[in-house]
Amino acid sequence: STAAILADTPDIEPAWRTRFQRNLAEDTARLAHGAEALVGYLDGQAAQETGIAAPLEEVESWLAGRGWHLDEVEQGIDPETLIEGAPDLASQAARMLARDYLAIYRRDALALPLGDLRAAQERHGDDPGRIAQALRVSPSLVMRRLAVLPQDVAHFGLVACDGSGTLIFRRPLPGFALPRFGAACPLWPLYQALSHPGQPIRRKVVMAGSGGLAFDTWAYCQPAWPDGYDAPPILRAYMLISAAPDSDAAQEIGTSCRICPRQPCSARREPPIMAQRLP
Repeated sequence: STAAILADTPDIEPAWRTRFQRNLAEDTARLAHGAEALVGYLDGQAAQETGIAAPLEEVESWLAGRGWHLDEVEQGIDPETLIEGAPDLASQAARMLARDYLAIYRRDALALPLGDLRAAQERHGDDPGRIAQALRVSPSLVMRRLAVLPQDVAHFGLVACDGSGTLIFRRPLPGFALPRFGAACPLWPLYQALSHPGQPIRRKVVMAGSGGLAFDTWAYCQPAWPDGYDAPPILRAYMLISAAPDSDAAQEIGTSCRICPRQPCSARREPPIMAQRLP
């Protein structure tokens, strides 16, 4: 807007022209500094992507290429045959993660067949709590199954985290930005569920900077005691995501603090990159 004023107003007074030119120089310097900081941040995060993060992305890319729905597993075929014929799973770590995921997928398909899920969905809608109650299964199972419906009926995204809050599964949904590096927004209902195991949480949210796109979210944390009742529980929290028809009474959330434009925010843990200024 400053540049437009200077270009469209040839007879502007010298004092105002000087002021606008100073503002333009300051804005340009701030934007250049912000862009430099953003590139440095992304380069630094990419350099840290060793260990589990890169293999997890291999698995997610492989699943995305198959539309997230594995009909072979639904039909009872040994999941190992899918891994053996998957050149996208290049690393040993990725194949290990894929085996773990497919083992869960297979158990889920046996516990909740696709036909039963679709029938319950037609009667009770998309609410995973109502579907879980009707079928007498856990909400987390219903969320995982809804997220892998065939592409012709799928309209859900899903994120999952462990007890540390680290994202361990990302099934994206258009418009709902999921962080590739670092931690997610602490305002996500996913983390509210993580701090309240066993309590279903439903929220309508708007992603900051998305142009007002609204989403319905259902979150649930499932505790387990694989090492015995006296051992620390293993927590897995899930958040199912679906596009909402409107943004009425929606809570604004972000993607990750470093790239989130939301201001003010009482949950912010670090300033956004684009808000940084030259000293």
